[in-house]
Order: sequence, then C-alpha cells, then structure tokens
Amino acid sequence: MATKPKAKPKMTEAELTKNIKLMQEAAEKHRKTLKKGDNFVALDEEEMRKKLQRVNSPVINSMGWSPVAPGGTVNISVGIFNPDPVSQGSLYLHLWVGPGNPIADNALFLLNVDARFPRLAQPPAFGTTLPPGGSQSFTFPFKVPSTIEPSTYLCNFVLLRLSHFDVGTIFDRSGLALTVT
Repeated sequence: MATKPKAKPKMTEAELTKNIKLMQEAAEKHRKTLKKGDNFVALDEEEMRKKLQRVNSPVINSMGWSPVAPGGTVNISVGIFNPDPVSQGSLYLHLWVGPGNPIADNALFLLNVDARFPRLAQPPAFGTTLPPGGSQSFTFPFKVPSTIEPSTYLCNFVLLRLSHFDVGTIFDRSGLALTVT
C-alpha cells in the first residue's frame, strides 16, 4: 500500500509554459470571485515553475480570505489545478487551524490541530475530478468560535485523493494567516 504518488516524468519546457499560463488564468479567475479588500495569494510564475518540477499533482494554486471577528464566519476559498495529461478524481481539500505548516512530515502536519476551531473538507462525496489543465475553487464557510481571542491563526490545507478501500494520497498542502479582529 503506497502512501505517495508515483513519481511522474519531468515536464518539457513546452508543457511547463502551457501549465504556467493555465495556472495564471485559474488564479486570476479565482481572484475575480473575491470581494474588494479580501486577501488573496497565488503562486507567481517562478513558484509555479518550481512547484510543477518538484511535486506530483494536482496542486493548490491560490487562496482568498478576509479578516473575521470572534463568532463570525469567513469565507476561505482555495483554488486547485491539475497539470497532468490525465484526469485526477476523488479529490478533496481539508482545512484546519494549527501551526503545522513548517512541519515537513505529513503525519505530524496533519496532527497539529487547534481543537477550538472546526475542521472542514470540500467537496461533498465523491470528491471532484479535474480534467487535464483543469482548475476549480472551493469555498469554506469557516465559523470562528465566539470565545477566540483576537489574534492571527494559522490555517492549513491539504489536497488529497480519498481512497475508500486503501491508503489515500496527499498531493499538496498550503497555509494562510487568518486575522481574528
């Protein structure tokens, strides 16, 4: 039972250029869905190139969010992209709060949870499928407990393939700093 995806062959320069353009377009489309004043981050061209050369895919490409007050709900959106020449299915994004982002070991990363906050996943059963060059954004309505102190909290995301009868696959991870005012 493998827990890591098989290494894929390196992309040619033409494939890299095509995928970078598609990723940039997907990030811009995601950015346009946000409200004025929302925070937004996306990979720049150099980061896209490096990510596409070092990771198995699909990948997390962009994130959008805004500050929130204790007891409020913030919409956190995450964009994903599939640079592979084949469709990728049974994909989910999982969101939680905790300072796990710098932890390289995925097992420890996934256990680093601030239990005061909810843990959420998108989309509903049976996940989503991305075609070659496809992208999609998911929005998490994230409720902040009313007892939370104003501060900055670190949100984590993991993009994974759920396997109903075997070990799933972690494709990518990311994080953002959520300000609770």
